[in-house]
Amino acid sequence: MRDKRLGKSWYESPVAWVATGGLVLAAIGLLWLRGGSVKLGNQGGCEQNLISPAACTGELEGKVGFESFRQDLVDQIGAAKSRGSLLDAGVYFRDLHAGPTFGIDANEPFLPMSLLKLPVMVAVLKAGEANPALLEEKIKTPASFAMNVQLMEPGETLAPNHEYTVSELLEYMIAYSDNKALGMLSDWLALRVGDEAVRDVMVELGLVRREDELPDLSITPKTYSTILRILYSASYLTPEYSQKALELLTKTKFRDGLTYSTPEGVLVAHKFGIREDPGVDVQLHDCGIVYHPAGPYLLCVMTRGENYKEQAHFIQSVAEQVYDEITRRSAPRGE
Repeated sequence: MRDKRLGKSWYESPVAWVATGGLVLAAIGLLWLRGGSVKLGNQGGCEQNLISPAACTGELEGKVGFESFRQDLVDQIGAAKSRGSLLDAGVYFRDLHAGPTFGIDANEPFLPMSLLKLPVMVAVLKAGEANPALLEEKIKTPASFAMNVQLMEPGETLAPNHEYTVSELLEYMIAYSDNKALGMLSDWLALRVGDEAVRDVMVELGLVRREDELPDLSITPKTYSTILRILYSASYLTPEYSQKALELLTKTKFRDGLTYSTPEGVLVAHKFGIREDPGVDVQLHDCGIVYHPAGPYLLCVMTRGENYKEQAHFIQSVAEQVYDEITRRSAPRGE
């Protein structure tokens, strides 16, 4: 039998199934950021600054499409494939202020790897909504950990024989993508909520079907973006806990993707995933919400290839081009 508590095999197994994302209605709203830097504090009547003001105001603003810009990215992906820099890539973009969306092979399946730490976090925070004291529970690490097979070693990791609160473990799992913290939180969820805690969240968010086997999971850029949209709209977790989730994601230490050239002061709530088998199959993804001064947008880029550096460079290039396009569109006419 397979362990349903989301241990090692859950996100390291080969792909056999393509996830079909459920359709989630995300509340999106009023343009709330202007100027040269991200504003903190109250936005559009909300006490939280990282979630959608529509969660409080319900106002909407329309935007124009990105078809020409999308075609430029299509051409760029084709050129990268011709050079051998990429085998496959999927891109999904959404303007989170009632604006347009576009995808480029956005339904292409990829291995999620550490991207699936995000629904684990949501499951933990969902438990915290019902009983906030649970997040302050202390869990003691073992005297010694099993050998860590993590591809990208975390900048900080859990110490053996040490007590951490559940909230602290969440930060290690998200900010540092620490697999040790993932294992401990998975076990804690099974004990406190039940073996199906994370599966329940993933089904409710439309990431998987109830009958799907998690060890065989693959995911698409468009499907994965659902969870980020739901956090932004505060339509699954409360505004307080949606804010907490996005704050944790802004602490992600990975700098080889969406945040590589993002201007200082602009927040990016994101999560990366990596699988590396040099010369055979390298997958590198980065998905998140960029809080551009002109308004936040969602960008998810997933890649498959044979060279980590070239794939990282591709993600960086797409992220920079999208950021520059949003900047260009927001500039007053005549500039």
